[in-house]
Amino acid sequence: MRCIALLEDIETPQSTRKRPQPPERRQELQQTRQVTDLTRSGLLNILDGAGARQGRVLIMSTNHRSELDPAITRPGRVDMEVAFALANQETARQLFRSLILTGSSITEESAYTKTADKSRDFAAEFAQNISEGVVSQAELQGYLVRRRRDPQAAVDEVSAWFKEKSGLLVD
Repeated sequence: MRCIALLEDIETPQSTRKRPQPPERRQELQQTRQVTDLTRSGLLNILDGAGARQGRVLIMSTNHRSELDPAITRPGRVDMEVAFALANQETARQLFRSLILTGSSITEESAYTKTADKSRDFAAEFAQNISEGVVSQAELQGYLVRRRRDPQAAVDEVSAWFKEKSGLLVD
């Protein structure tokens, strides 16, 4: 039987282990603990215990990679890791071009070419307002989707939006 399974926030089961945590993280772990009964040994059994199935794809997510127990991430349990880094200017530029161009309903090729050229200019201007490592790609995508039909607004409003997201004061 083929299967794809998703386990989110896999750092949660280890929260029962005694490790010093900052106060805000302790509160987050306590809230999460109320929703899950999965233990560390339960997670290890899911990964490769007696009942584990062969031929399945298991996807796990975490927001705290450094907190994962090496027993969970050892070779044989985890074959591949993919990190989703915070956005940089190149990511911002590519997302802008992808979402703005696919959001348009242009049928004439000459109009499309003009729009594509302008979109590249907008994309470069948009990306200049994004500092590396502050917002996620998902946050950028959400921002752009809400302004999908108005590239000029996306460019005009990004500076204030980014300052708000990064905790900077807006003039």
